[in-house]
Amino acid sequence: MCCCMPGDDGYELLRKVRAMRTAAGNGVPAVALTALVSEDQRHRAMEAGFHEFVGKPVDRARLISILANVSRKQ
Repeated sequence: MCCCMPGDDGYELLRKVRAMRTAAGNGVPAVALTALVSEDQRHRAMEAGFHEFVGKPVDRARLISILANVSRKQ
């Protein structure tokens, strides 16, 4: 578990959302924005259902572009 969030981490939260098996749960665009940048973390994020994995620090314009692209795909 990540030490950055109390209780469940972001991966577990998104797994629960995706498990809803509803249009809302499966259609939620999700971007993992984290300071914990490693290939293992990237793999965990994608496996949990995130559409993109972005490490901090991130340029504001790049983040906006990523969010726009993920939103359009949904």
